[in-house]
Order: sequence, then structure tokens, then C-alpha cells
Amino acid sequence: MRKIAKLFLINEKATSTCEIIFNLYQNLKIKPLKIVAQALMIGLTFDTRHFTLANLQTFQTAAELCKFGAKPEKAIELLKIPLGKPERIARLKAAQRMEIKEVEDWMLVTSIVSSFQASAARAIIALGADIAIVGGEKKGKIKVSLRATNEFYRVTGIHLGRDLAVPLGKLLNGVGNGHAIAAGVNGYGNLNEAINQSINLLTNLLKVLNRGLTFE
Repeated sequence: MRKIAKLFLINEKATSTCEIIFNLYQNLKIKPLKIVAQALMIGLTFDTRHFTLANLQTFQTAAELCKFGAKPEKAIELLKIPLGKPERIARLKAAQRMEIKEVEDWMLVTSIVSSFQASAARAIIALGADIAIVGGEKKGKIKVSLRATNEFYRVTGIHLGRDLAVPLGKLLNGVGNGHAIAAGVNGYGNLNEAINQSINLLTNLLKVLNRGLTFE
């Protein structure tokens, strides 16, 4: 990206891209049209998983968008899309294939499905896991989705995107990124080895943490 992009707009504290876009409107002192405000509200709602990943700045942005006519209830209603049959099957298969490991008192669950890895990882977290790692392989490419609970991040300070997805992406000759409790990796190689590498990375991070170090 650094080779082809002429401009980078980065705000690591922002919970969504739409929040950064709205900040541009504010800095340029431009009032967004009502339809634009609603579009930004939809993006904000989606990226923060219906505000479960929100912080103070997120809610302040949402409040400002409301002043320009955006309605959060309409955004939430619009995003209430029923799960399709293939996605439901992927979630059920992921649950059926789960492998449970206790790592430094945290419940780590891994699984493998051919599609909908992110959705399957979210479902595993909902079932009670502290950390979920779900991988899949298609046409020689590997995809790994990582999810964790808010409590895991709050207690450990381990940022899935920065501390796990980025190094895992390099190990898989690909790329990894994401948020504190939701991240993803795309790469190449053996899927089972990729899952094991992610487990080893996480285990090492937790061992470092238990020696009194942090990841802030």
C-alpha cells in the first residue's frame, strides 16, 4: 500500500473508517447532507458491531451525525440481515469441529471451515470462548479469522490485530491486520500449521504477560 498510495489517513483510536471520514467533514467545516450523515451512521454501526466496539469518541461522532439528520435506529434495523443457510451451516460445522485448549487460564478454541470464518469465530465467542481462531483454505490461499472477548483485551492488553494478526501474516507470507478483539489474516501455506503458529504466538504473548510485561 505504501508503494501505491499517495496519502495515508490513520487514526488508531477510531473504531471505524466512517469516523475518520466524518472528522474530515468537521476539519473542513463542511456540513454533511442528511443522506451522507445516514450513510456514515450505517458504516459506524456496522464497523463497531452495533456499538459493541464503541468508545467515547464513537458515541460523540454518532451524536454529531444525529444533529445532521442521521437515525441510529434506522441503521441498526437496516443491518438486521438474517443469516443465510450457507453461513448457518458454516457456524454449525465450526462448532462441530472445535478444539478447546486452556492457555494460561484463558479458553482458546480453534476450528476449520471452508467459508464464513469470521462469522464462525464470532459464533464460537458467543458460545463461551475467550479467544477464537477459525481458519479455512481455498485454492491454495489461507484465511484465518481471530476473535476475542472484551474482557480478554481489557485484562491482557493483547491487541489481536497488532500483536497476533500482523506477525502471523508475515509468517504466512501474506498480510494480517484488524482491531483489538477482531482481526484477520490472509496468506499461504499449510492450514493446520497456520493454526498451530497462531496458537504458539498467542501462548508466547500470554507467557510474556504473566512475567509482568504488557502490550500497551
